[in-house]
Order: sequence, then C-alpha cells, then structure tokens
Amino acid sequence: MASPARTYALVVGIAEYDAGAGWELYAPVADAARAVLWLLRRGVPPEQILLFLSPVPPDVTALLASVAEGPLPAGADRVQASLADHAGVDGAVRRTLKSVAGELLVVFWGGHGAVDQERQQRLFLADATLDDRRNVDLERLLLFLRSSYFAGFPQQLVCVDACASRFDDRSSEMRLPTDAFPDGKDVPGRKQILLRAASRGQVALESKRQKKGLFSRELLAQLDADTSEVWPPDMRAVATRLKTRFAELAQELPVEQLPTLWTYEDDDGTIRGSTGRTGRPGRDAARLVDRVVQTRAFQKFITPGISAPERRPHAIIIYGNRNEAHQSLVERVVTECLQKLVAPSGGGVLPPLQSLDWPSEGTDLEDRKDQLKEKLKRAGSSPEDNSDASAVGLLSDPSLQGHKLVVFHHAWTVASWTEVDERLLAWYLDEFWTALPADQQAPRPVIFLKMICADELSRVQLGSLLRLSLTPKHRLRASLERLTASAGASCRRIVLDELQPVPFSAVVTWFYDIAVAKWLSDAEANQAAERIFAGPGGRRYDCLPMSKIEQELADLIEPRTEQRVS
Repeated sequence: MASPARTYALVVGIAEYDAGAGWELYAPVADAARAVLWLLRRGVPPEQILLFLSPVPPDVTALLASVAEGPLPAGADRVQASLADHAGVDGAVRRTLKSVAGELLVVFWGGHGAVDQERQQRLFLADATLDDRRNVDLERLLLFLRSSYFAGFPQQLVCVDACASRFDDRSSEMRLPTDAFPDGKDVPGRKQILLRAASRGQVALESKRQKKGLFSRELLAQLDADTSEVWPPDMRAVATRLKTRFAELAQELPVEQLPTLWTYEDDDGTIRGSTGRTGRPGRDAARLVDRVVQTRAFQKFITPGISAPERRPHAIIIYGNRNEAHQSLVERVVTECLQKLVAPSGGGVLPPLQSLDWPSEGTDLEDRKDQLKEKLKRAGSSPEDNSDASAVGLLSDPSLQGHKLVVFHHAWTVASWTEVDERLLAWYLDEFWTALPADQQAPRPVIFLKMICADELSRVQLGSLLRLSLTPKHRLRASLERLTASAGASCRRIVLDELQPVPFSAVVTWFYDIAVAKWLSDAEANQAAERIFAGPGGRRYDCLPMSKIEQELADLIEPRTEQRVS
C-alpha cells in the first residue's frame, strides 16, 4: 500500500498535433483534467502532478473548473501545465521523475496511438508532423519505468486511452521514428499495472459532444466511485467492473470494445476480457505451446513421489530468462498434473497461496533465512507474530487441513549468483522442509521456485573470466546440479530444463494441434504463424520469448478483447 503524499503523476492529454487537419481529437485534454481532479481528491499534492497538454490552456484552473462536477479540490489552483511535445514529456520522464523518490507513479495518457511493424504500440506527441511522427514507444517506456533508473517508484499504474490501429493504415511509407531510453537493470519486487483501451488493429472511441473518451469516462467513473482508503485502488477489481460495464454498452457501440489489464510483478501475467466466442479454444490454450520437455519431466517426477507412502515434500525449480513465462508453466502443471493426481482421493490442491518474493540480496545468510520464514508465516491464514514459522507450524494451519497437497510458490529475480545464494537454497530444501507434521491428515507441501534470470546474469565479467566460470548463470547452473545430486531423504527436488525462447516450429505445431482443429484452415494457420514471427526487413525471427508468443496466440484466439473511443 502506498501513500498519496508519496505519489507522483504524469498526466498527458493531446488533442491537437503539429500534423494539422485530420489529427484533431475532442476528449484528451478534458479527460486529462478529470484525471488531475481525481488525483487531487485522493490527496496527491498538486506539485507532484506533471500535466502536459496540447493545446495548453491560458488558465489551467479554469480548465479544471469546466470539467469539475462540484467544487474544486484543494490545490487545484496550483496545478500547472506544459506543452505535451517531445521536449516536455521526455524531460519529465528522464529528468524530473528520475530526480525524485516516491512510493507510486501514476501515468494517464490520452491521444492518438498506432501499432508499428513490430506490433508495438506507439503514442504520438504534440509535435508529431506528417514527416516526423514523434512518439513514445509504450513497451520501451514501460520497461524503462520499471528499471533501476527509477529506483524510487516500486509501484506504477499506467492508464492509456489511445488507438492501436496499424501504422500502415495511416497512408505512410515511412517507418515510425524510435527514441530509445537508457537501459537500466531489473529491480526485484517492482510492480507495474497497465490498463489500456485498445488492442492491436482497433480504435478507441470518444464522444465529441461530451468531450470524453469512452474508456476514460468509464474508468474515471469507477475510480471516483471507489470510497475505500486503499491506495492505489484495486485495479483488478476496477478492470472486472469495467468489463461488465462495457458488456452492457456493447449494443450501443459502433465497434466492440473491452478494456484490458496487464500486470508485471517479477514475472509477466495478463488478465483479459472474454468475448465468449464458440468454436475457439479458451485463452488458456495459449499456454499449451511448447514446454513439452518440462511438463513431461514434471509428471515423471511428481507422480511416483505423491503416490509414495512416505510424506516427503517436493520442490520444483523452474529457471530461465525474463519473459519466458515461468508463471504460466506453474499454472499449467498444477492444472494438468497436480489436480488430476489428487482428484480421485477427494482432496484438492490449493491454488498458489500467493507469489512469495525470495529474500532480497545484500543481507547475510541468517537474516535471509529469517526473511524467508517471515514471508511463509505471513502467507498463512493466521500470521500472528508468535505463530510457529517452522514447516510443522505452516502445515498445521487449520485452513490447509482437508487438502492432500498445498502449493508454496516463490518468485526469485536472480540478478547475481553467490555462495550465499546457494547456501540459502540448500538450507531451505535440506533443512527447513526436513520435519513434517506427524498428523497424516496434514497436507504434503509442493514448492515451486521460479528463478527469473535478469539480463546481467548472462553477462561475462572480468572476474568471472579469471575464474574460468564465464558468467553468473554458469555458476547458477552448477549450483543447481549440486543441489539436485545431493538430495537426501528429506525434500525431493527437480530442476526442470532451462526455459528457452519458443521456436517457429513449436508455434506451427500448436496451430495444427489446436487451432486448425477448432477454427482455422491450414493456410490461415500458416499465415498466422508467419505474422507472429515477422521481423524487420521481411525476415523471420527464429525464436521469440514465451510471454510474447502466449500473448500473440491469446489475442488470436479472442482478437477483440480491447479498444478506444473515436
């Protein structure tokens, strides 16, 4: 939970562009003003709201008053606005926000958008012209904001009301210019939520009469109706209510529109609306592409172990680079394997209680052990300070009784690998889980450890070369091999094969196994696979990250799950 007093906001509303006639919009400036009023009412200081508009009104207070339904909140007269051009917005992102520290960063953006040849959404700036369409690459911006460059903002909420039609449709033969951001390092524990109004190939609607974007109108209505003191609001709940609201509006709209929520929390995840189409597989079918080696290895490991009379814990280590969809593999094996294993006995597998962050680096071994026990204790239903944080105490939790298995789910963003890391993992598997409750009715633990390898783990360092160990990832692999080989009679464990990018052939196989049988012809399936792997200059990528593949396939299954109001 963050504090409004420690919240900063970047609010952008662009209704006029240097490109001139044909680029005008009616809603973004007024929507930005309404977003500012909501922030002020929730207690965000006006000096911490960076407002960028086009056109810039001569009197910002008068603009706020013109859209306010009731008296202006305190501080409205101190809000200032600047032009939403490249210099202004870029300076706010790279310099102003970098120089401050807060608990939450909120971004509201309204204006024109498009999807480029690489299928990335671009947000156009006020000084975009027909010859130089200056823009912000949304994907790069999100990556930039959650990097170590912005160490002062552990939580981020981004709301985008912009079209996502293809740039090719804008009758231009030029590629969109790209202004790259500096690369920062991955930051463990960073949380980022993106709520946007349009999916690829679609427009977002706006009302000329009301001067409101449909998405912004409904979003702000939900936010204004939230009277809880929780900050920031529960955006998952907001997204669910928006989905219901847009379903009610469906008959009145010229095109289908449903907002979508994307969340980042050390591992990628998506929550999408459903159109309920018949004949298509569900969106979860996108998880079935590739990962056959890991799934089979898990089944071979878990089946005899769970059936054995001795009640040993089981640990599954899943490692690979970021964006390889560690979480979807956990969901897949829990659903396909664990649930089926225990169903005949009448006991259900609990879903992962929650994703428990691994103890942070930079502290000594004993402190990290204490952190880990505290996180496990707080995941239970009775996390009193004096509760037993041992394995026996955790599994004796009354809320877990009646289940044959219970899942503990850890997320570890690995930015380096040291001897202390190996010793902590060895202690957790070999000592912490040694003793289980004597009560045969207590559940048996299944521990998933997602090791999400940051980019720097694969970089060669001079010291590593001198030790002939090449990269930290090589040391990680060696440690995992030792931990597997030294497994005693306590915790059974397996290290699944490293998660790798998905090859083109695996996606083609997915199409023929799932898509062709459901709703696509052979020719359409081949064309769809080619589009997903299409790269610049007409070449085709050999492999792509699993998270991108899953998103592409999920969007293909239900292509109209997002939109903007025009």
